[in-house]
Amino acid sequence: MMSNENLETETLEELAEKITRYATEADGLTIEAAKMIRATRVRIENGEAGKTTWSEWARQNIKISESRLRELQRIAGAEDPKKELERLRNMTSERVKRHREKTKSAPLRNAGAIAKVTTAIENDRNNLIEWARSAPLYHVTKVLAFTQQFDAVGANSDISAPTTPIVS
Repeated sequence: MMSNENLETETLEELAEKITRYATEADGLTIEAAKMIRATRVRIENGEAGKTTWSEWARQNIKISESRLRELQRIAGAEDPKKELERLRNMTSERVKRHREKTKSAPLRNAGAIAKVTTAIENDRNNLIEWARSAPLYHVTKVLAFTQQFDAVGANSDISAPTTPIVS
């Protein structure tokens, strides 16, 4: 572990490198990285890095995500850093569990959006088949003529244009 005295004598670049390394290590080093962040932030805010703000300096020098940086700051500010670390881990674990449950119920990676569209289209298809079975033959012929025209010219056809029915 590192003493507070070392935090004040190391360069800001050395602290940034250690924070990056420690933040991905075991619990003890994670808590140590959190303490370093707190001490480094005080030094930055006291003007040691010039006119740069803490968030600008951290973004440029500490190579971890902003969310991880905020998490470490929460740990450093907690009355009991070990309990805070555990609390954050539990929250993350629950969030991952909910996400996995949500995506498990959807067969596709996009949370089932395509499956929902496919289901709606399948329902429309079934309704159309049912209508075709009971509609007058003349109306079914008009619909078939329209769809054949659409299929012949592709997506550029004007679906609002009237068509001439094909009668066999």
